[in-house]
Amino acid sequence: MEIEYEQAYVRRPPYGYYFEPQDETPPERNPSRNTAIYYSEKKRLETFVNHWLEEYHVNPVDLARDGFIFVGPGDKVKCVFCLNTLRGWAIEDTVEGEHRRHYPECPFVQGKVNHLNIPIPGTRPQMMGLKMKDEKKDMSNVLNRLDTYKDAPPHIISKKNKFADAGLFYTGHKDSLQCYSCGKRFSSWEPSDDPYTEHAKLNPSCLYIQKISQTYNQETPMEEAAAPNNLSTMHEEETSNRSFDYFTAGLNIVKSQELAQSSKALTTASCPLTEQTTFH
Repeated sequence: MEIEYEQAYVRRPPYGYYFEPQDETPPERNPSRNTAIYYSEKKRLETFVNHWLEEYHVNPVDLARDGFIFVGPGDKVKCVFCLNTLRGWAIEDTVEGEHRRHYPECPFVQGKVNHLNIPIPGTRPQMMGLKMKDEKKDMSNVLNRLDTYKDAPPHIISKKNKFADAGLFYTGHKDSLQCYSCGKRFSSWEPSDDPYTEHAKLNPSCLYIQKISQTYNQETPMEEAAAPNNLSTMHEEETSNRSFDYFTAGLNIVKSQELAQSSKALTTASCPLTEQTTFH
């Protein structure tokens, strides 16, 4: 079992980052440099009009909601809060997951600039001239995650309930699974691999993993522990006999690194100002 680093950075330069030269275009001819006006989600969404193509896989509404504006060429976008860029979107990507995965110290990702962001809930992209694909299903819903396993390999389908409960959905490629929360991809599953344990071991900082471990630790006694509310409560008949044994191996990993991770988050004052483009 291994984390899928290579697929996460497809078509990438060495080390996954391409450092672009400083953009010296005068601000009046380069709206991306006047980032303050793009604290408005509506303004961010307007940058995608007549530029964003359906073949770019992700929805501009999701991009604008997560702090991005269109800068081009192609599917290149920039976060107006951390000034970093992303491009090379894949069909299985989620905007929030990729943003958090590549730039975890972004103040928008960390929720430190909510007072600056001006959201526009209920925006109709079609009214702004944007052609949209059907909205992707919300993978925070465990039943939606379970639906993705219909075409998965047999050895993945046989453990789909555990995979889904561990926050993972099937990407449609070989045995590659992705966490809806942290965006990490995992592949090369072995029969003995436990989904939660591997998830916790390879990415203990995942918020979903931390939430489950905290819920589990609060349950007393252990033998009477009930599944967390955000797990697959709607297929109880399939999972009523499932034990929490597969949680325990990963709990110590999460617990031992929670303080270090939270300390790092608290001491991070801001994101780097150097613009980076990540190919994923």
